[in-house]
Amino acid sequence: MTKRDILLFFFKWKVTIISMTLMVITSVTVMVYLLPVKYTGKAKVLVEPNRAPTMRTDISPGLQMGEAAFTEAEIILSYSVMESVVDKLKPYSRPPQPESSFGATLKSIKAFTDELELTIHMEPRDWWIRHLSKEVEVDLVMRSNILEVTYNDKNPEWAAKIVNGVIDAYIEHHFKVYMSSGNSMLYKEPMEKAEKALEDLQNELMIFKKKYSITATKERKQGLAQTLSTLRGQLTNSQVKLAELETKYKPGHPGHKEVISINSKIKQLNSSIAEANQELKEIEVNKDRVDALENKIESKKKTYEDHKRKYEEARLTEISNLDLINVRVVDYAPVPVRPNFSNLFYIIISAISGFILAVTVAFIKEYFDHNISDPAEVERILGIPEIGSVEKLGRRINS
Repeated sequence: MTKRDILLFFFKWKVTIISMTLMVITSVTVMVYLLPVKYTGKAKVLVEPNRAPTMRTDISPGLQMGEAAFTEAEIILSYSVMESVVDKLKPYSRPPQPESSFGATLKSIKAFTDELELTIHMEPRDWWIRHLSKEVEVDLVMRSNILEVTYNDKNPEWAAKIVNGVIDAYIEHHFKVYMSSGNSMLYKEPMEKAEKALEDLQNELMIFKKKYSITATKERKQGLAQTLSTLRGQLTNSQVKLAELETKYKPGHPGHKEVISINSKIKQLNSSIAEANQELKEIEVNKDRVDALENKIESKKKTYEDHKRKYEEARLTEISNLDLINVRVVDYAPVPVRPNFSNLFYIIISAISGFILAVTVAFIKEYFDHNISDPAEVERILGIPEIGSVEKLGRRINS
């Protein structure tokens, strides 16, 4: 194909090439300004090839490195890791970001289809777990043992926060996956049960003290003792006085009214003494209950501390085994200060892609176009020399 043929080709299909290129550029430009800008959070993790927990022994450097890296990548993208990230960071509760009209339209359409049960409605937590499982990417850096974890978000702070959350959750889950004996688990459940029982007893004691005002028991008990002493003294005096009055005034005597008054006072004193004694008895019962609860709490606390000590010792033993951990964090994700690409970059790429697509379409149309446009081809087919040519005229409508 000569330069002349190329020029003829472009001249022939100039409308197709220009229109399609402009259409692609226009479409991409509109999308660039409608869709939100994305920021990428990026962190790196080193997978040590000579410390493979899958083998449980030291192996030669580089052996099974591909399997080790891909295994770690699958652990990073596991449901357990993404669930831990979502539960810890709660991205569904972050302040809503301003949305473009295009995004708002898509959300309205999704809400409408959910209402008609055409699509499946998901709770925010479940949606975020699924979203992170799809959007978090893990790539093996070429010629290295480093995994690169990336995530795109409209908010640069959240882009970094989610990536770092994934790294932390991955390290923790990695340890659980490769933990050898799990001796600490033997003490974890009894420790948690003892802790729960201790909390229940402490709450019961607190509620009991609050209900019966146990904090003021000592002062109240002293006050009641003084009151009883006073009442008993008054009762003794009243009984002595009553005996004197009964010998002095007989029934029917005008002074017998004083005897009746003293009897009434004695009854009131006896009633007050009985009430004070009853309250003292209740205080003693409540005190015994408090003492019993405090003894139970002390016993349960010792049990809990014993299980906790054994659990922590087992955990330290497991953590001290460095062969369990063959990954190291190289870099946590910093907050990105600029989006992935500028709008001009996307427009330039769209122009190049649009031009290539337009030329490809023009070539396809040229391949299936059987019209003759080359004079030499006419001479070859008809076997007669070309004298001249007439430009194709449009159809005229006679008035």
